[in-house]
Amino acid sequence: MEGVPCSALQKAEAYGVSDESWQAACTRSLDLLISALVREELLDLGDAEQHGLTIPVRQANAAGRLVVDGVVALRAGDGILQPITEPVCLIDVLVRRGLVPMSGLDWAQVRSEIAASVEGYALALDGAARHAGKVRAGGPWDPQRPFTALLGRLPADSPLVGFEQLIVDGCSSLRGTG
Repeated sequence: MEGVPCSALQKAEAYGVSDESWQAACTRSLDLLISALVREELLDLGDAEQHGLTIPVRQANAAGRLVVDGVVALRAGDGILQPITEPVCLIDVLVRRGLVPMSGLDWAQVRSEIAASVEGYALALDGAARHAGKVRAGGPWDPQRPFTALLGRLPADSPLVGFEQLIVDGCSSLRGTG
């Protein structure tokens, strides 16, 4: 099935990240976006369904966070479901179909920020995959100066990857358990 056309469809190649990292970043960001839109009462899933947009979700935890539980898709005029896999494409569909409030929010800005977030997350995932071994198996570890020790384990041209790596790993590298 072809995906929903997106006016500025983000591509992994455009940012120099792997397809796996891009897909993972899009999947996670789509989950977070949908959960936030529903939680903040900006999107009614029943209304979306009536307008041909299927967003299958399930509750992920006791706090009520939702995660996508199936394929998010738009039913085309011919009845064929067109998958929506990128959060910016979902924003485009929601705005075009009038499924989100148009007053009070700058959806172009929201879209731009979500696109940047997906890009940053994909880059962090790629950086984590490339540098995880170096971070974990690098030289001597000084628990009194963990950030200095961490920087010593990273290539000189990418020190920020280390800090993003900490987030991706849940800081296990700092604790020396990674």
